[in-house]
Amino acid sequence: MDGRRELLEIEHAGWRALSADGDAAAAFYENVLATDVLMLLPGGLTIDDRAEAIESMRARRGLRSS
Repeated sequence: MDGRRELLEIEHAGWRALSADGDAAAAFYENVLATDVLMLLPGGLTIDDRAEAIESMRARRGLRSS
């Protein structure tokens, strides 16, 4: 599989996990998130701790597409 296709599959799997529920999102990101994390979020919020990033996924509700 080429790198572009693999990246797209990971991105789509991430959105499916985020759209399901917090536990699914946390489980997905536990498997794919790098050791060194920097998440840039709206409003200037940043998360640079891997465990905190994963827990933030667990604590949220599933995303919905419009």
